[in-house]
Amino acid sequence: MQNITFNTCPWAVAYKIDKSTQDDRKTKVIITATFSHPDNAEDFINNCLPKNTKDRFFIIRLADLENCEDADRIQKVSEFYAKII
Repeated sequence: MQNITFNTCPWAVAYKIDKSTQDDRKTKVIITATFSHPDNAEDFINNCLPKNTKDRFFIIRLADLENCEDADRIQKVSEFYAKII
């Protein structure tokens, strides 16, 4: 079986955990799944996640996420996609 690297799956479906619920008072980003194309990530959100929680999830490039030092800077800018501000 071939190893999959993040280079072949540059898109992530993730969600944020608010800093008010954390002992260290830092917002956390949890990656749920990675995909090779953002359309696959959209399909995952639409078809695999429960309807009552899917609004918490967003799609973001792994490279953007790795370069972000403060998770509070991640904002949803459209229905699914997030961006670092």
